[in-house]
Amino acid sequence: MRMTGAALATVIGQMVSFIITVWYIPHFHTISVTRADMRLNGSTTMYIVAVGISSTINMIAIVIISTIVNNLMRYFGLMTVYGAGIALVAFGIVMKVTSIFVAIMNGISIGCNPIFSFNYAAQNYDRVCKKSYCIGGPL
Repeated sequence: MRMTGAALATVIGQMVSFIITVWYIPHFHTISVTRADMRLNGSTTMYIVAVGISSTINMIAIVIISTIVNNLMRYFGLMTVYGAGIALVAFGIVMKVTSIFVAIMNGISIGCNPIFSFNYAAQNYDRVCKKSYCIGGPL
């Protein structure tokens, strides 16, 4: 039940998380969430798309490149005396190390966003540039 069990555990975990979230929303004490808050209008949708499109394209590109490289590793790995397994394992190790590095960089980037946003909104451009090492004045 290896893959089936993993798939079932993922689906069940997502369902339980959804149920807990839906149950918890009406129990907020400090904020109220109504149906009108859940409706999207065109400008809000376009803003969400504008903010998220670069990350989406980046993730799609990573999936495509990983698929191509994985197939190339399997194809050319079969031509060696060691077989495709060694090439795939080496690629997997490199991808894990890379993903750890990317996760750390994303964490730093996401952690800096509120600081930069606060100072930018307060028009403290010098402070934003000093902290982020930007060149040429206001962002």
